[in-house]
Amino acid sequence: MAYGEAVENLSREMVLVSHIQRGAVQDGPGWRTTVYLKGCPLRCPWCYNAESLHFQQELRYVPQFCIGAAACGRCLEACRSGGIVLPGPDTDGRPVVRRQLCRVCGECTQVCPSGALSLVGRAMTAADIVQEAEKDRDFYSTSGGGLTLSGGEPLVRPTLAAAVMTLARQKGLHTAIETCGWFDLDAPENRTALRHCDLLIFDLKHLDS
Repeated sequence: MAYGEAVENLSREMVLVSHIQRGAVQDGPGWRTTVYLKGCPLRCPWCYNAESLHFQQELRYVPQFCIGAAACGRCLEACRSGGIVLPGPDTDGRPVVRRQLCRVCGECTQVCPSGALSLVGRAMTAADIVQEAEKDRDFYSTSGGGLTLSGGEPLVRPTLAAAVMTLARQKGLHTAIETCGWFDLDAPENRTALRHCDLLIFDLKHLDS
């Protein structure tokens, strides 16, 4: 199999992306596009990307954004699984999400006018990710920036990470990976990802077990 064909095959793998941050300045040099993948093997109490811990799509509920059941209540009408119920005595008139019943169908997010309810986890391929990063190419050229793959832990998706790094290198983008170190260094795809990575940001979590 030719090298180009192999890369194309790798680029078809789907992965859930929790967020794409444009204009990031803390994830490597210059202006960067940081792509946060969902899924991490660690459960650090201080994690600032808690929405990226799990590998599946999730419902995010920010009660502070909710305008209340009396003024709206559209989510109560949209939910057919019983996952969203009427306010309790300590919720200031805001509905309650019952996670054990939620099917993560997303219907409540489509009718929520305030953004209090949203789905975390957008399915993308490596080609989709690199295409998004290329939109900021002009900023990279003037600032020395590029694409940073973060998470979650990006290297627990070795095939996807290898495809992103390889495609981005082919496009002439500066590449970085932000990792907690919990990945299989012997996986050939991870070796490919690291070989095409210009900068490895190692996030040392703690010195003991």
